[in-house]
Amino acid sequence: MLAISGSRRTIVLLSGIFLVTAVAAGTAVSKWPHGVAHAGASSKDVGLVRYGEPLLASFEITNVGSRPLKIHSVEPQCPSRATLSSTEVAPGKTVILRIEQDTTRPHGLQPSGNGDGALTASVTVRTSDPAMSRITFQAKAQIWQEFVPSTRVVMWPSDRKSHTQEVTIGVHSRATSDILEAVSHVDGIIATLVRTHGDSSITIRLSSSQPDVVPMGHIALLTSSTATPTIVIPVRPAFGNANQE
Repeated sequence: MLAISGSRRTIVLLSGIFLVTAVAAGTAVSKWPHGVAHAGASSKDVGLVRYGEPLLASFEITNVGSRPLKIHSVEPQCPSRATLSSTEVAPGKTVILRIEQDTTRPHGLQPSGNGDGALTASVTVRTSDPAMSRITFQAKAQIWQEFVPSTRVVMWPSDRKSHTQEVTIGVHSRATSDILEAVSHVDGIIATLVRTHGDSSITIRLSSSQPDVVPMGHIALLTSSTATPTIVIPVRPAFGNANQE
């Protein structure tokens, strides 16, 4: 009888341990009634990107919790674009966030003056995890341009019988393309491609012998670059001088 009684006590004791363990485990699970977001790296430097080619970067969001993680929204900062492989992440699974930005868009580009410029693409992701409800991802790059005009806008005097003006196009040291032709889209102005500075720059000579020309249009520089096949320099009227901006 004592042995049986002792055995019962043992059974009761073991059952008690089991019950306590089950309650503790249940408490740990119920503490996170949602997915738990984990972002491995929220910022990346993709290095050098040629002007005209897209800035591309990808990021991972992993659900390290025991419940599904919901992605409420993906909010790219204009003009960035972003795509997400899924808006719900199962426990232990990972989704991929892809960021893309057009490097020809001036927003966010900080030029250094030598054909290079820093560019940052930002995307905010909102999740169902209260501790990580808002995650900002950033992709950074150095944008370099093969050809950099010294003059962004040509101001052309409209009160002279004849006028000649030159525009210098800087050639980046990493350039693998070439300027093939200068085409004038302005009535009365002729554009001539002049190579006078070796490999570091190219000169475009603009001339007119027609009086009373009111210049409105642009000069198109045709290049062999697939990223920037055409460089456009606007031409605007100026009165009394040929100041450049």
